[in-house]
Amino acid sequence: MSLSLDINMVMSKCHTFLKNTQFWVLIKKQKSKNLYFHYCLFTMIINEIESTETIHQAYKTSTIYVDKSRKFLEIRWLGRVDFDDYKQTMLEAGRLVGEEGFQNAIINRLELEEISPDAAVWLKKEFVKVHLRPIVNTLKKVATVESKSAFSRFYSNSLTLAIKVVYPSLSIKSFSSKEEAFTWMGV
Repeated sequence: MSLSLDINMVMSKCHTFLKNTQFWVLIKKQKSKNLYFHYCLFTMIINEIESTETIHQAYKTSTIYVDKSRKFLEIRWLGRVDFDDYKQTMLEAGRLVGEEGFQNAIINRLELEEISPDAAVWLKKEFVKVHLRPIVNTLKKVATVESKSAFSRFYSNSLTLAIKVVYPSLSIKSFSSKEEAFTWMGV
């Protein structure tokens, strides 16, 4: 069996995703189209084989994945997250929940290093009180997937408490793996 692929087609499909992520920096440093092609091909194959999730939007330090058949979205945070990336990601995720009717969300912080203090303040003061209000009846469960670091757990508990004070009916729970989160959400 012969596999014939158009390198330009593969590169164009991956370019939008990669250009705003940390992988783009690595690829540019390598200055290798061959490395870029292989990464793109690998990403496409894994995404097709592994799940029904698709990449909705990629930013510098986050990616929003959606799975319309199982009605959930996932935000994966990477590295050090600045205020602008945080705000754009959260607003887009909120918009998606409202428009697409997603009932479950996973906030994946396994690869998160730190969040800008301004982003944390904005989340508690504006996002929770203003942007979460219109979608809280659609969203049933929010699972956070945390690293084992004390900072990550403290931050997660602080946010969970801030949200639960305003929306006591929203189910929020922390896990150490996505599999545990999926089991709890029933997806």
